[in-house]
Amino acid sequence: MIYATTFAFFILCVVLLWIGIPRRISEPWKFLARGRQMLIQRAREHNGKPFSILIPGNRLHLVSSKAHWEDLNNTSLNHLSSHVWSKEHFQPKYTFGYEWPDRRQDDGMPVIRAIRTLSNQFSGLRERYVSLMESDLNDALKIYIQPNGISVIPLWETVKRLGSRMNIMMLFGQHIANDSEFVDRGLKYIDEVTLVSEAAKSFPLFLMPLMSRIIRGRNLNAQYVREIATHLILDIFTHPEYLPALREEVKDVLGNPASDINKLPLLENFLIESIRFHCFLSTVVHRVPLKSFSFSDGYTVPKGEIVEFYQYSVMNDETIHSNPNEFNPKRFEGKARKATDISMEWPFWGNSKMACPGRFHVCNVAKLIAIYFITNFDCDVTNSHNPSFEFRDVSVPHPKWELIMRRRTM
Repeated sequence: MIYATTFAFFILCVVLLWIGIPRRISEPWKFLARGRQMLIQRAREHNGKPFSILIPGNRLHLVSSKAHWEDLNNTSLNHLSSHVWSKEHFQPKYTFGYEWPDRRQDDGMPVIRAIRTLSNQFSGLRERYVSLMESDLNDALKIYIQPNGISVIPLWETVKRLGSRMNIMMLFGQHIANDSEFVDRGLKYIDEVTLVSEAAKSFPLFLMPLMSRIIRGRNLNAQYVREIATHLILDIFTHPEYLPALREEVKDVLGNPASDINKLPLLENFLIESIRFHCFLSTVVHRVPLKSFSFSDGYTVPKGEIVEFYQYSVMNDETIHSNPNEFNPKRFEGKARKATDISMEWPFWGNSKMACPGRFHVCNVAKLIAIYFITNFDCDVTNSHNPSFEFRDVSVPHPKWELIMRRRTM
């Protein structure tokens, strides 16, 4: 009861802050709910030039030009620190229960090397991943079967669980991946980390031990997810005109473990376009200057504030992607682009100074899940009219999206 009362008190405080105090305090709270739209509007007002916005606990600076990209890429991490940004964003003292070292090399580099090594094990794990999907989807079809014999599964929850079990299998082995309690706790923990880290940036620090207990005790799950596979499956089955060609391209993949899923050009282009079209991460290349930093055009970011590359602007730039509001995987035909590429025109995974080490694994898993769905099921999407769920500057699949699934007869 005390937790419920305390939580209600904090909600009341948020409302009072929202409606009754100056912009410099209320704007960060609005950013939590409307951050993505606020950035879109502010970027239009500044017409491609750098701008800044107040966010919970700090000020965020956004840049988006090629010159800014090169400046970020050419500046040492000892000046523009990704590690300091990570500590501020994830608040490890409250989310993980311990402080991270101040130097990334003390802790982070072994993790990055481990991720790269594990990502190379995909081909050896592929058959087990397929068996895992077969088991999970057979269960889902039974659980969500309707009186007419057709199954209607929750798209995000199903794909999230598939991806989580694949990651657990890669890290801990098949026995742990088959432990439903372990998987459930892992999924719950991801949600809790999101809420606790946001609370740590929004509430006074002396309240954080209590806030952490409230969130974990009540399991107030946030719909804050970043899984590429969900959007990919959604896009495939909402653009059925591509299905015959996709099925022809992938028809032999599941039956041939030696086949190369990186040599499927239409599926590759579909994945690239899905990432571009949804652009669910508005920003990339997250940095905090350890001392004041000036870009080549003179724009300056003070020490301790945050600077990020606004990739939403690039993904929707008509000079790079014609008719950007149209979903069109054919736009990448003949360009030899891969979803895992790194460049100013494809900034999704960061820059060469600090690119995402898990990008190959993420893309391989997304493709494999899509191939399994394409090969084995005819699907229709329900509630596809619902907009994506937005939190801060992130846009994620709507939790009400569902798949009407019918097993294909081969």
